[in-house]
Amino acid sequence: MIPESPTWLVNKGFIEDAERALKRLRSEGSDISDLMSQLLWHQNESIDEERARGDLKELFKRKERQRALFIGVVLVVLQVLSGDVIFAAYGGHVLAAVYPTDAARRYAAWGHGAGCAALLTGVALLQRCRRNVMFVGSSLGMIGGCAMMAAGLYDAAAPDAVFAAGFVAYCAAFWLGMGVVPWTVLHQLFHPKVRGTGVAICVSIYWVLCFPVVKTLRRLTAALGGGPDGLAVLTLLYAAAALSAAAFVLACVPETQGKSYLTLTRALLGYAGYEAIR
Repeated sequence: MIPESPTWLVNKGFIEDAERALKRLRSEGSDISDLMSQLLWHQNESIDEERARGDLKELFKRKERQRALFIGVVLVVLQVLSGDVIFAAYGGHVLAAVYPTDAARRYAAWGHGAGCAALLTGVALLQRCRRNVMFVGSSLGMIGGCAMMAAGLYDAAAPDAVFAAGFVAYCAAFWLGMGVVPWTVLHQLFHPKVRGTGVAICVSIYWVLCFPVVKTLRRLTAALGGGPDGLAVLTLLYAAAALSAAAFVLACVPETQGKSYLTLTRALLGYAGYEAIR
């Protein structure tokens, strides 16, 4: 009922059996030529580097791996600086500093509920939409949410619904794209030999940065004017980081949806023919 692994068959030299296994695993009529080319390429490279262990040195041996790491590090740094851990994770604490406890809990529940729905939607869209479009759209939504929150904080006469709507919009926009796309993209950009090492470095940098971002929230708010006004300025700084993230993705991150590792390698190396097959 279950065919043998195509990767194992290719590594053992059973190419025709691997093709049959792929045809069984894919929907009827699917083109498996690109997948077979990728499996054969990985198999040939494994022969050339059979002693490689995927350690840290392997990550820096090739230009495309170095650039994948650069993209990953910049993405996670900008993600943290855009305030994701502040609003998407600890939004209730931020709201409690502005609103009474009951109202803060209510608005936090709205935001996290919208975030959960957006997360499920984002995961469903990953295989159907261009990842870069999802990321940029998410960033723009986060910027709009930050602008609404800042407006609600600056204007004391503004109804509470202004800030609350901005908070809900931020959470929904974040989980619709920025919260899911970078980790999917990183998995595709790194070569299998160094994927674990590369992703581990990026994840470690992300969580290490989360600590000072959370711990300095009150100090930064006080330094920027204190109270709602200081938090409003800080919110606009988060929006600026989200804008920088969108610009970086448009300028430096290749589209990964529906692309094989071979195609992405050409993109990371800057091959001239990439746009034609993008």
